[in-house]
Amino acid sequence: MPKNEGERTNQRYSRIRRDVQMVPIILSFFAIIACVILLVRQHQMQNRLYNLESQMAILMLEHNEGMERGSRLVNVEETGINDSWGTFYQDREARLAEIEAEELAAKFDPEKAAHKVYLTFDDGPSSYTEQILDILDQYGVKATFFVIGKEDEESLRLYKEIIDRGHTLGMHSYSHKYAEIYKNSTAFEQDFEKIFTLLTETTGIEPQFYRFPGGSSNTVSKVDMHKCTEYLKNRGITHFDWNVTSGDANTNGVAVESIVDASTFDIMTRGTSVILFHDTVTKGTTVEALPIVIERIMAMEDTAILPITSSTELVQHIP
Repeated sequence: MPKNEGERTNQRYSRIRRDVQMVPIILSFFAIIACVILLVRQHQMQNRLYNLESQMAILMLEHNEGMERGSRLVNVEETGINDSWGTFYQDREARLAEIEAEELAAKFDPEKAAHKVYLTFDDGPSSYTEQILDILDQYGVKATFFVIGKEDEESLRLYKEIIDRGHTLGMHSYSHKYAEIYKNSTAFEQDFEKIFTLLTETTGIEPQFYRFPGGSSNTVSKVDMHKCTEYLKNRGITHFDWNVTSGDANTNGVAVESIVDASTFDIMTRGTSVILFHDTVTKGTTVEALPIVIERIMAMEDTAILPITSSTELVQHIP
C-alpha cells in the first residue's frame, strides 16, 4: 500500500508538472493569436487611414477649385489593388498625380499656349483629303485647308466636309495656274472672285483667308504683289503664308522621316508656326507622316495645334 500511495503521489506530481509546462505553451498560443488579431486590425486601420487621406486630399482639390470638378471625384474601386490579406488599398500617390495631370489639362488654354502650331494643307481637295480629316479627328486637332477650284461632286462634298468637321477652309486660287493668275491685276481679281464664289455657294460660308500660289513673295508674278495684297484687304480677306515648310512641295515621295523632322525641329523656338503641307494625289508620304508630326508636336511643352482664325498671329511674307 505505501508503494502504491507513493506511485500515486508521483503520478500527481507528474500531471502537475505537465500542466505547468503546458501553461506557457497555451499562453504563447493565445499571445500569437492576439498578435495576429492586432496586426490585422492595424492593417485595416492603416488602409482606412490611407483611404481617408486620399479622400481628404481630393476634397481639398475640389475645395480649391471651387467645386468645379464635382463630377470627377475619385471612384476608389477603380484605382485600388488587393494585397495578400485580401484587403483593399488605394494607390494614393499615383491617383493624386493623375488628378494633378487632369487639372493641368483642364486649365490648359490652347489659345494661350506659348507655342501655337497651325497645320495647313494646300492644293486640295484630293483623294487623300478624307484620310487627312480622319487622322486629324483621331487626334482631336483642327487644321486649315487652302483649296483650289474643283467642281466635281466629290470635291464639292469635301469642301463642306472640311467645315463640318471644324476645320478652316481657305482659298488657294481657283486655277492654281501661275501664268493665268499673275498675268495682270484683272486676271488675279477674276480668279479670286471665282474661288470665293465657288466656296461660298457650296458651303454657305464666305471664306476669310487666302494663300497665294507660291506665297506672297513669289518671283513669277507679273503683278506687283503689293497690289494683290491690297486688293484682298479691300475685300476683307486675310492672306497667310508660312514660316515652316514640310519639304513636300517640289518633290513627290519625300521620305516620311524628312517630312517629320522638317515640320517639327524648331517649333519650340517661335511662338507661332504655320506649317506648309500639300494635299494632292502625289503626297502619300505626307499623309503617312502626319500622325507622327501631330504626336511629336503634342508631346512638346506648352504647345497647341490650332486652325487659323481671325485671332491668329499673321504670318505674311509681304504684308
